[in-house]
Amino acid sequence: MERFRSRVGDLTLLILVILAVSTKVPAIRTDISFPQAPLCKTTVQGRYLISDNKGTVYVGYVCTAPLLDSVSRCCPLGGERFSCQGCNLASQCCNSYEYCVSCCLDPSRVHENAYASDFHHCFSLHQNSSEPKESKTEASLTGIDVLVGRPGESCESVCRSRGQSCLSNMLSLLNQCDILQKYMRCKNGCYVSMGADQPAEVAEDAPSHLNPGACLYTQMEERLFCEGSHQHTRRLCPCA
Repeated sequence: MERFRSRVGDLTLLILVILAVSTKVPAIRTDISFPQAPLCKTTVQGRYLISDNKGTVYVGYVCTAPLLDSVSRCCPLGGERFSCQGCNLASQCCNSYEYCVSCCLDPSRVHENAYASDFHHCFSLHQNSSEPKESKTEASLTGIDVLVGRPGESCESVCRSRGQSCLSNMLSLLNQCDILQKYMRCKNGCYVSMGADQPAEVAEDAPSHLNPGACLYTQMEERLFCEGSHQHTRRLCPCA
């Protein structure tokens, strides 16, 4: 009898242990999740370049295919964002699909396709008025001499050589691709730059990595100065 009771006691203890192990503990969360890495949508047009489009942090970056993150399919954040490289902002067209995507993803632009020239990938700029922007600019420049300097020459020097003064408050009117293309050749396109020598055109004998023949403008107009210069650029100057 004692042996039977002992076996019953052992069996009861075993059942209690099994129940204790198998019973869910309500204090343990079952809805834990880990943050998901952002997944980007990318262009598939080109063989070498890729532009991504995801949210507000990753949108509009351009990179080469080997730099694309294999998990998120996003370009690295250190890449070019909202770049308009190879784009002619006057015709609103680009010679690269990926840079057209990057450029038109800039919130200040809306894209559309219009195969009107060798630049086959196009976007439209917002217009606040039916009057052409160029006409407004030309009207504002009435009575002002727009002069092109020599490589390495500042606008202050350009205007002084004509017995005039450089009007620094008018530099922003010239800091546009359509105006640059009116007074300069800009045969290698028009690009955003950051130098104090803008607006300007890169001299044709400049080193190849500086993109000879390209026109440059800046989006940081507070950095436009008459005194700025660069040995390999020719400035566009407002003199009076």
